[in-house]
Amino acid sequence: VPVITPDPATSTVVVTAQAIVPTPFATFFGFKTMTVPVTSTVSFDAKDLEVGMSLDITGSMLDPASPTDMTSKINSLKAAFEKFATTLIPETQQVGRKVRLGVMPYAPSVNLGKYAAAASQGKSTDGCIVERTTLAYNDLTPNSGGAFYPNTKQFCPNSELMPLTDDRDALIKHVKTFNAKGGTAGHLGIQWAWNIIAEDYASFWGGSAAPSPYALTTGAKPQLVKAVIVMTDGQFNTSTWGPSSETQALAMCTQIKKKGVLVFTVGFGLGTSAAELQAKKMLQDCATPGAQYFADATNANQLNAALQSFAAVLGKLRVSQ
Repeated sequence: VPVITPDPATSTVVVTAQAIVPTPFATFFGFKTMTVPVTSTVSFDAKDLEVGMSLDITGSMLDPASPTDMTSKINSLKAAFEKFATTLIPETQQVGRKVRLGVMPYAPSVNLGKYAAAASQGKSTDGCIVERTTLAYNDLTPNSGGAFYPNTKQFCPNSELMPLTDDRDALIKHVKTFNAKGGTAGHLGIQWAWNIIAEDYASFWGGSAAPSPYALTTGAKPQLVKAVIVMTDGQFNTSTWGPSSETQALAMCTQIKKKGVLVFTVGFGLGTSAAELQAKKMLQDCATPGAQYFADATNANQLNAALQSFAAVLGKLRVSQ
């Protein structure tokens, strides 16, 4: 039985086994075989990982995903997120490498907490903002791309954004506080999930939450994977300025993918009504092409499976042998 010893600090896996080999020249002495230790070392390059998640906390998330589910969709999301974060973020980070995750809950507006003043150039009074009307569909900070409008027309959720962190316990604890209410401004969730990992926002978030440059995701030996995950249980139906939420969302998804950022999407509890089918199509169009980037989860178990699948894809992309 081989002994397998991974060493995250040196990016190696050492496999030690015992091999039995014939000894034709030693049979005179009564030795027909000899046990020889065999050791093999495999090295791998582990990349950094930055993921921004857009999580639906609208009023419909209080409903069960299906008639057979006993819990609300919001509670199912919390449970699935806990498993996802535990899978994605290693208990012990590899020396010199970072796996970080940030979350943006959204309803009719998004709550940026202490970051709202900078995003709205001091005009937000409740911590919430909505879309900006100039230079939209980009990842430029408010200083270079125009301020985001303060929330004056929509309900302001009390569940706040959390920027990039490798503290999975803090992330799990934060998501467990989410509550659901209001309409679905999914484009705002996508915008700020993108901003969480956007290079231009390094000084906006600051410190350990600062995203790394896009350039690290390219080249012969990329050092970084960036991704956005979008989750919703319904059609994007709320916008404050500009075109529909769906139109704005798709425009942003197009620009996100042009930056080399992977986009994963999952619909949760979506049925077969015209609006729900449209929501599924929007999610598929938003996602990076490929079956592994979109999931249609009809119940809590499937939502958990979808997020675990996304974590597996990201894990494989992180490590190249």
